This record gives sequence, C-alpha cells and structure tokens, in this order.
Amino acid sequence: MAVLSFPDIRFVKNPDNCGFAKGNNSAIKVSNGKYIVLLNPDTLVYPGTFDTMVAFMDRHEKAGICGPRLCHPETKKVETSARSFPTLMPLFWNLVYLDRVFPESRFWASYQRTWDIRVEPHVVDWVTGACLMIRRDAIDEIGLLDESIFMYCEDIDWCYRCKKAGSRIFYLPGVLIGHFRGQSSKQRQKIQKNALSVWGAQQYTRSIIYFYSKHYGFVKTILLRGMLVFTSFFKAFLWLAKGLVTFDFSSSFSRARSYISMIPVVFGKK
Repeated sequence: MAVLSFPDIRFVKNPDNCGFAKGNNSAIKVSNGKYIVLLNPDTLVYPGTFDTMVAFMDRHEKAGICGPRLCHPETKKVETSARSFPTLMPLFWNLVYLDRVFPESRFWASYQRTWDIRVEPHVVDWVTGACLMIRRDAIDEIGLLDESIFMYCEDIDWCYRCKKAGSRIFYLPGVLIGHFRGQSSKQRQKIQKNALSVWGAQQYTRSIIYFYSKHYGFVKTILLRGMLVFTSFFKAFLWLAKGLVTFDFSSSFSRARSYISMIPVVFGKK
C-alpha cells in the first residue's frame, strides 16, 4: 500500500530487525541526496520542517549534522534531544537523577543540558537519532552508522566521529518535530512490558560500554563498568523503596528488575 501511495519513493525492506544502525545504513547506501535524514517511525513532521533544516545546512558549511527540538504533539513535553557527550561525571549525575533534582544547574545537568534554554541555533556535542540530518560529504568522510551497535548510542557515536573530523553539530530549537516517544512498540509493551524493560536496559548497557571502549580507552571503560554496577543497585533500591511508599509494587519491581538486569551485562553477559 505504501509503495502504491508514493511511487517516487524507493522503499528498502529488510528481511528482519537488524538494528537501528544496520537498518538505516541499508537505506543510506542506495540514497543519493545531498543530505540524509534519520527519522523515527513515531514522529510527526510539520510542514516546512525539512526545508528549514536544509536551508540552515546550506548556509552553514561547517555544519555536519543538525537536529530539531522534539516535542510530544499532545502533552507538549519537550525532550532533551541535544546533549553533551557521556563522559564519566556528567553521565554519573544523570544516572543517579541529580540532573532531575537540579535541572537548571550547568554542573549537575551537564549531560542532558536542561539548563540551556536558548532559542537560536547553537553547537552541541550530539543530537538524537530520532530526527537527525547529516551532510552526505560528512558520511563520505566518517563512514556509516556503526553496525556493531544494535540500538542506543549509535547517534552519539556518529556525532562523536563527525565532530572529531572537524564538523560541527547544531541543535535547532526553533525547528519542531513531534515525537510520540515509545509509541511504535506500544502494542508489544502490553504483552511483554517486563521483558522489553529488561531488554532495553541491557541493550543500553552493551552500547554505552562499546562506545567507551571505542572512544575513551581501557581505563575509563573499567571505571564506567564500576559506575554502572553502583548506579544499577542504587536505582533498583530507589524504585523498591518507592514501591513500599506508594504501594505500586508491580511497576516499581519491574523498574528495579530492569536495573538489576544490567549488572550481568557489565560483566560480559551476551
């Protein structure tokens, strides 16, 4: 049906779920545009959005990647779609929720950058792959998405390589994309909510450890592993305590279980 509705669009069908990076790469390889856009299926594109992003990239030759502001179309909640690289201390503050306690602090919220309320385009470390525009020339220089990452952190890795190559990453808060976060798997979550929670936590753990080992070296990767163990226990304890206080045992236990499930992965479980 989609092929018949859009005859000018080339559809690339993968035989199975091969991961975010590999799935997007299969389409990038057969594309020929000056710019490439990664776009999640649970997004809403408003009229003129991509025209504005293309115009910005045309005016800023140093821009290798740009990303818009993501906002839930119904709740109007704005996501932190532009962040700093996950170096040890900023990531630690994020994992122990200090950036939620002090969202306006440049120190405690240095990873998610919730303190940054500028409305003009500005340079950041990385923008989320839920909606990301990259220059074709940048891909030719740094390569495709890293297919060693199945899901999570592939956008961080791409932006890291792009910035290392000398290009800039821009966040465009004046450009809006609607994002129904998590809606693409809503039906499956009703059946396998606990399993998905565990899978997501474990997948994030594998991806962030891989990112560290690739870019930050052995010592920092070891420190990251230790930090993940500590924060997993810490967050599991907090959620269990919340369950005791609110009597919401099912939800709290599920969250605690997902954090505890990260620990075997830290020690090398596949």
